[in-house]
Amino acid sequence: MEESVAQGSVAGQERITPSSINTLLEEPILIIEDSEEISMLYASYCKRLGLKCEFAANGEDGLKKAQAKLYSLFIVDLMMPIMDGRTFTQKLKEIQPDACIIIETAIDESQAVIDVMKLGVFDYLIKPIHPDSFFKSIKKAADRIRTLKTEKEIDDIGSKQLREQLEWLTFKEAQRKSTKESWEISSLYSLKTSLSQGSGIGALITLLDILKLSQKESDEGYVVSKEIMDMIYSNQQAAKNILTGISDLLDIVNRDAKLEPMSAGDLIDQIKEKAKALSPILQSRNLTFSFSELKSNPSLEVERGSLLMAIEEILLNASKYCSLGTRIDVYSSVVQGYFCIAVKNLVDHSSRGIEEKYEDLVVQPFFRVLPPVEDAADLERFGFGLGLTAVDHIAHKHNGMFFIHNAKDHTSDTVKMSVISELFLPLNG
Repeated sequence: MEESVAQGSVAGQERITPSSINTLLEEPILIIEDSEEISMLYASYCKRLGLKCEFAANGEDGLKKAQAKLYSLFIVDLMMPIMDGRTFTQKLKEIQPDACIIIETAIDESQAVIDVMKLGVFDYLIKPIHPDSFFKSIKKAADRIRTLKTEKEIDDIGSKQLREQLEWLTFKEAQRKSTKESWEISSLYSLKTSLSQGSGIGALITLLDILKLSQKESDEGYVVSKEIMDMIYSNQQAAKNILTGISDLLDIVNRDAKLEPMSAGDLIDQIKEKAKALSPILQSRNLTFSFSELKSNPSLEVERGSLLMAIEEILLNASKYCSLGTRIDVYSSVVQGYFCIAVKNLVDHSSRGIEEKYEDLVVQPFFRVLPPVEDAADLERFGFGLGLTAVDHIAHKHNGMFFIHNAKDHTSDTVKMSVISELFLPLNG
């Protein structure tokens, strides 16, 4: 009989072993049987499978035990005194709808079996019960219990995630309704400002309005001002640049960076070239760049094109809002496993730089702290306040970080307000 437990009675059947069952049934089995001899026989079967079991002599006793303790499954005799198996099953299902019940009976009639199964019984066994039949029924019940547990765990996890998502959405909605500084409202206000100020779309609308008022009708059409048309053509190009910048930003957001080795020294040389390319705005605003000495030359993993695009935007941003006739300082250093490029520019007290409450917002799309700078219109790759948004995304693509904030400059006799942009890139290895 031991061999039958280990291998099954028919060649090719699934192997039934104690370990394949007892790991699925953590709680004991409750055997409800009025015959002590049969109960002991079932107990010996359970022992072979490494399962714990307890006993009840009738349905009433079994119901009391089921209410007081947790059982993995129930083996129930259909015909018993005091409370029979049918009544026990009905009452147990009322308090434990998912209870797994195996009915054992001497009644071998199809209609009787159907009536019993309608009660929500998992399986039935016809007496006398052969060990193989017992083992197979227990194995099926164990598999069913495992499935139910797994389904419940999945449902619980799904419910938890849904609840957390709903809580987050509720929080966001409350924030959206309670403050004018929410991301959505800030973006709409900033987009409105970008459209109505500076070169590009806003200027085109204004110029077209002027053109409409100033045009003169002739036999061959309309006569318009050459000066206004030249301005329209100029702003048409600016509008095209803005759309190109949005397209470039979408490309940055949607693709993975292709990183390649590059030394910090090589990167600094490239940054100096980018600074020279800003000569038009530097001359118009009487600005200069100063670079600190590179004290080490670590290796980095970068996507050269997008990274230089980000640094160019940082340098341009500093140039646009720097105090006239001052110097922009570029520092480089190694900080806790990162290569840091910091760009500092002095600002006028009237502009106040970037207030603390806006430091996290300036990298959001369309957000502007200050109006556009006309001197930089031809140099801007990104319009609509998207420049620092692009820098932030490029930093993240490099597994790095980007910050911009106010700072006090103590390098002269008087303390001055400045803005510092910091780009952190992880060292290679």
